[in-house]
Amino acid sequence: MSHREIQEDYEGYIMVYTDGCCINNGRGGAKAGIGVWFADGHQLNVSAPLKGRATNQRAELQAVVAACKRALAAGFDELFIFTDSHYAMNCAIKWIHVWRRNGWINARGNPVANKGDIQEMMHYVDQLNTKWEAVAAHSGNYGNEAADRLARQGAKEY
Repeated sequence: MSHREIQEDYEGYIMVYTDGCCINNGRGGAKAGIGVWFADGHQLNVSAPLKGRATNQRAELQAVVAACKRALAAGFDELFIFTDSHYAMNCAIKWIHVWRRNGWINARGNPVANKGDIQEMMHYVDQLNTKWEAVAAHSGNYGNEAADRLARQGAKEY
């Protein structure tokens, strides 16, 4: 299955797949990358090394940031984000409300990890009408596999 044009869902939301990866996550020499896939060979796609500390969670969050920035720059206002990161999705649709109320303290009473990345993600997410869907990683989903390839390519450039 190949897509040459950006896909929209039945409500007109632009469909995008995001992924982050980190080789040697949590260890010395970790290298992380982000991948954003709108369509095969599309100019809005992103494959880039993660800036800053290399972790998988940061890469997942920054992939969403990149997708939102690209969508906004292209004039889109409705984005359907497909991700295999339950973490990124839960940050944006569940936990963010509690963290904002609690002064960025998590349920264990500790400061929220990746606060700056989450705040940056929400800065862009809040400018769009978004829908989210979790997809299974490495399960043959075409868009997710494409975003994964872009993220891995970006990690090699870290």
